[in-house]
Amino acid sequence: MKTPTSYRLSTRNKKSIDDVAVHTPGHGRKHLTRGEALDLIMSVTTIEDITNALRARYHGLVPVEPANRAGLTMNLIPSTIEAIEDLASRIDMTKDTVVRLAIEAYYVKFLSGSSTKM
Repeated sequence: MKTPTSYRLSTRNKKSIDDVAVHTPGHGRKHLTRGEALDLIMSVTTIEDITNALRARYHGLVPVEPANRAGLTMNLIPSTIEAIEDLASRIDMTKDTVVRLAIEAYYVKFLSGSSTKM
């Protein structure tokens, strides 16, 4: 059973989720929903991915976008919610930050994986 859950994301994070959703075929549909895209992202995200995303933020020249005040609500499977909560408690960061870092890390993998197939 999916649970509606809301996270505060930046505009860039929302666009990244949409890109993942559009470029990943859904179950009998053209693409995934945002919730399914976040389920996919969190299913392959490791603590190393989170630390790499933090490292990229630290060394990057582009400032981190502020999160929008209004949260983005997505229907997530329980294992995704548990993974977010687990990572947030282990690294002592908010769930919103963990989600944003996971999206950033996955999006970099997604782009580099797509470019190597060309």
